[in-house]
Amino acid sequence: MRADHEIERDIQAELQRRPDVDHTDIAVKVTDGVATLTGFVPSDVQKYRAEAVAKRVEGVRGMANDLAVRPPPGSTATDPQIARETVAALKRELPTAWEKVQVLVDSGYVVLAGTLEWQYQREAAENAVHRVGGVVGVRNDLTIAT
Repeated sequence: MRADHEIERDIQAELQRRPDVDHTDIAVKVTDGVATLTGFVPSDVQKYRAEAVAKRVEGVRGMANDLAVRPPPGSTATDPQIARETVAALKRELPTAWEKVQVLVDSGYVVLAGTLEWQYQREAAENAVHRVGGVVGVRNDLTIAT
């Protein structure tokens, strides 16, 4: 079993190597193989990229992603803009099922509701939303028709 400080060091090194993750305000703590990420990132997608990087490090047995999304200064995406861009992303990702998804945006947090036929559609919808600028978080309340 690897030592916690070695795992911490490797997670930090991996985050620094990733040009698609701003690691400046990310702190890493590992206790008994459970990694915790704290601090701030500029987008929702970076939050989940940082998590994915940490999960891949050898020795990580558990993960707590406590990163907060803090959009950069001057970023002024409004809820209506986020809602429009989310709907457009869903149209691209789910061309035959996007109309079954309702989008609610409140202070940058997006809630997806509705019923889809397949689990892959539910996952694709959430992944599409994570890539929309200005999104602070996503709650996927989509259900699968039985």
